[in-house]
Amino acid sequence: MYYSRTGKPRGRFKNVKKLSSLDKKNSKAFIGYYWNLFDELDDNISLFDCLDDMNLKILCKHESNTLHIDYQYEIVSLTDRNSLTDFLLTNYLPPRQVKIYVQDALQKRFFLQALPKYKESFEIFPRHYLTVSRKPYRTEMPMKNFSVFCRRHTRDRLRFFFQLYRNKILDNSHWSYQCIDPNDNENTVGVRYGNKKFDRVLPKRITEKDKASNQDHNAVYTALANSYLNIIIETVFDQTNYTNLESYDYSSMPTDISEKTFKAVSQRKPFVVFATPYWLSDFRSMGFKTFAPFIDESYDLVENNDKRMELIVRELVKLNGLSTKYLQKIINDCEEAVEHNYLVWKNMVNQYRHLTTYVDNI
Repeated sequence: MYYSRTGKPRGRFKNVKKLSSLDKKNSKAFIGYYWNLFDELDDNISLFDCLDDMNLKILCKHESNTLHIDYQYEIVSLTDRNSLTDFLLTNYLPPRQVKIYVQDALQKRFFLQALPKYKESFEIFPRHYLTVSRKPYRTEMPMKNFSVFCRRHTRDRLRFFFQLYRNKILDNSHWSYQCIDPNDNENTVGVRYGNKKFDRVLPKRITEKDKASNQDHNAVYTALANSYLNIIIETVFDQTNYTNLESYDYSSMPTDISEKTFKAVSQRKPFVVFATPYWLSDFRSMGFKTFAPFIDESYDLVENNDKRMELIVRELVKLNGLSTKYLQKIINDCEEAVEHNYLVWKNMVNQYRHLTTYVDNI
C-alpha cells in the first residue's frame, strides 16, 4: 500500500490511499509514500506539498520507509529537475529512502547531472516502450511512401504539416492531423494558417470513418504497416517553448523519445524524425540504430530549428521523388537496422513486462 495526498493510482502504482487515511500513531515503519507528476499537473499538488511536516518526520525516522517519486510523463523539464533537487536537498532526504521513476536512460542522465549522489535511487519505468501494440498489421490499405500522424495541435507541428502539404509529400502519405484525440477537433482548436483555415485544406482523419479515441487506434498501425517510411513527430521540436530560453540548450531538457517512435519500431519501419537536435544521437546511445547513409540524417546536428526543419523537408522531398524501385531499395538497405531496433525494443519490453498489465506476448 502507498500513500499520497491525492490517493489516486497512477503509473505502475495501483494500490494508493490518501495520506489522510494513514494512522500516524501506529505507523512505525514500512510506509511507502508516493507522488506522481500528474498530482501536480491535474491536482495542483507540487512535490514540495506531497508530505506534511509530520509525515516527513516519519519518513526520515525509519530507514525502511520510502518516498516514491514518479515522473510518469514523456516530458520532464529543467523546472522539474530543479524542483526535485530543491526538495531532496532542502529536506535532507537520504538516497536510500527515495525511489525516483523516469521514462528512460536519457531522463535519468538529465536528472543525475544535478543529483549524482542519488544514482542508485533512480529506476527506469519505460511506459512508452510497453504500451505500444506488439502485433504486426496486415495490408489493408494502398501502399504509400510515408505515414505521418499528429494528435495534438501546436504551432510548430502546423508549420511542419504545411510544408509537407506544400511540397506534395502528403499526397503520397497515410496521415492525419488532429481528431485522433476527441479533445482536439474543429470546435476546440481554431487552426489557421494565414487567412486560410487549415482544416479546409487538409482532411482531419486517416479515413472519414475513423473514430479513434486515443493515439493507439488500429488505424494508426494499419497506416504504418502500409507505408515505406514513417515521419515521426516527437513532442518537443522547438525546445525554447519549454525551457524559456531564447536559444537551444542541450542540457536544459532531456531528449524526448516516446511511443510515437516505438510504434514505427514495432512495425519495423525506417523513419525520419521531426524533433530536437541530437535526437538521433541519443536514440543510438540507447542501443538502437538509425538509417544513414541510406537516409541523409545530417539534420540531427543542426541546432537552429528553422534550418533543421528545412533539411528534414528537403530529404523527404528527395525520397518522395524516387521511383518505387529505388525507394524499395532504400527500405531494403535499412532492413538490418530496422530488425536490430525491433529486437532491442522487444528485449526491453520483456525486461520490464512485470511493470504493467498492458503487456501481451510478442
